[in-house]
Amino acid sequence: MSTDNSAPSESQDFDFWIGTWTIRHRVLQNDGSWRDFDARTTVVPDLDGVILVEHWEGVCLLPWEGMVEPEVRKALSVRAYDPVDKQWHIHWIDTRGRKFIPVFSGGFTDGRGEFFADLPGGVRSRIVFRDITNESVVWENAVEDAGEWKAIWVMEMYREPGADTG
Repeated sequence: MSTDNSAPSESQDFDFWIGTWTIRHRVLQNDGSWRDFDARTTVVPDLDGVILVEHWEGVCLLPWEGMVEPEVRKALSVRAYDPVDKQWHIHWIDTRGRKFIPVFSGGFTDGRGEFFADLPGGVRSRIVFRDITNESVVWENAVEDAGEWKAIWVMEMYREPGADTG
């Protein structure tokens, strides 16, 4: 039985992210200030390269989740490109929520990735991957507020020295 393992080039959009990254991230607090935290993530291809799996661990304080003190959180995300709808779909689960959040869907244009989800309570959210280089990337989560995007969580990721790049 012959199978065609070729995939559209879009299915490799996230290949820049394969490897291990040190993260300095900041989170918008209820009083309008930002809190900085450290984290780490490792991204690996799986299922013959059809998906990417991210293992994230770090300290965070996300007030929109009712957190009042920083805590260690572990998370797993799965990213898969669907050649039918020509979009990436991002699935996230972590040790605090212990269930998958709504799926973020979207894609890359001109070296920038944008992914959108409708969250509970009628909140529209966007994840952006920007300023992508071989050694660093910025991830930003924003919510729509009166027609404008308001950043609430920003991660600056730096490839760990000697880390595998896939």
